[in-house]
Amino acid sequence: MTELPHRRLHGLACLIATACVWLAATAQFTHGQAEPVPAKAIPSKPPHPSLSVDDEWIFDFKDEKERKTNEARFAALVSSGSMGGVADKKLIQEVIRWRLAQFTLKINREAATTPPPVKEEKDKEKDKDNKKKEPPEKRGKPVHELRQLIQRDITQSSALNKPRQVRDEILKAIIAEIPPLFKYDFVARLNGAILLGQLNETDDPEVPYADANKLLLKLATDEAEHQAVRIWGVKGLVRMAAYEQMNPAIKMEIVRTMLGLLEASNKKLTKDQKQELEWSWFNLRVVECLGYSNTLMVDQKPLVFKALAQTLYDEDEPLEVRAEASRSLSHLPLDGTVNVHAVVWETMQVLQSLSAKYAEGKSPSVARAKINALTLYLAFNHMNTQEQRRGYGFINQANKPALGGVKKVITEAKDLMLPHVTAILNGTALPKSTKLDEWVKNNPPKDFRIGPSLELLRADLAGNAR
Repeated sequence: MTELPHRRLHGLACLIATACVWLAATAQFTHGQAEPVPAKAIPSKPPHPSLSVDDEWIFDFKDEKERKTNEARFAALVSSGSMGGVADKKLIQEVIRWRLAQFTLKINREAATTPPPVKEEKDKEKDKDNKKKEPPEKRGKPVHELRQLIQRDITQSSALNKPRQVRDEILKAIIAEIPPLFKYDFVARLNGAILLGQLNETDDPEVPYADANKLLLKLATDEAEHQAVRIWGVKGLVRMAAYEQMNPAIKMEIVRTMLGLLEASNKKLTKDQKQELEWSWFNLRVVECLGYSNTLMVDQKPLVFKALAQTLYDEDEPLEVRAEASRSLSHLPLDGTVNVHAVVWETMQVLQSLSAKYAEGKSPSVARAKINALTLYLAFNHMNTQEQRRGYGFINQANKPALGGVKKVITEAKDLMLPHVTAILNGTALPKSTKLDEWVKNNPPKDFRIGPSLELLRADLAGNAR
């Protein structure tokens, strides 16, 4: 069988990574799904309270004339990029507050799902005959478009080398005015979380807006919040963790928070709960955030490696989360103090499980297998030149002198993994698993500890016994 060239896998990487983001945000809320939902994935608990909130955040200007005047003044500020004194600052705050309040209005929440009325031909003929036409029915603007309008104004306010004053003030106004939004309905809160997570200090190069970190941390850790909103909170933190020049204190707070979330998940969730779609996506994003943090040690201990390695070894976790744990481990600044051999070996065990699921040929296992296969591929290989520069992927890590002892293990594992990944991505028959099975059997690490003098990854692995 001809192996898929790496450049084609990289192209698939971009395509499927985009699909992953879309699935994460929409999987719980899509109607008319092509794939049947497994019975155990259907929640028996009552709907989240935010799905039934109907209150509106009422904030408006004195009248229509004042609203239009203020919007025109705001547009002029955005166009110039510079502002005057206190009056301009107050105007920006009020316009941002008004726009955020619009997220909560029922007419806007329903606009994306309610099609415009279709007139019958006879009604159209009547309109032609009537000199005085009825005023058009008032329709809202979909909430995601309201969010995009704010994002557009942020970008335009500092485009073409304009002064940054207006952009800075808009960003500050969002942070100051957005907290009340999270008392309202799900659609408003979800778009508020997306807005916070996508705020940029600058757009080219793209620099995440660090001052949003506290609000994003609050969303990510709020157990009373809807899981989808929390996921977008974590996604915003992923961007901050991945930014190399992020304030070290902010990055460490993000890392500690993600470690706490993983630990809490392991303590309170049963195997069935971990397999639920909402929790699997949440834990996946937490794991992803730790991988992009470029942090190995916390309090002079390899706590990030430990948390991700234990997630990789946790057979109660869905394959998506375990595969992402392997990829995230391959992003860390690995050295000789941690057990890379044990991680690579367990990654191949995950590949065995993934191949077995794919071989069943059942939907949605096949679709999910493609995403998982790509993730495992990216545990060994970088996706783009930026990842290559950062040394992501076990193959790049193997070039470090400190990891010379595991280079052979990494190379052999990558060569065995590629035909399986290629078959799954191409939708073709898997190669015989004999070589993979023999390699796993014959290449266990000598020690299953996380690192020298540290605890075992799993107690039942002592003495290389599975």
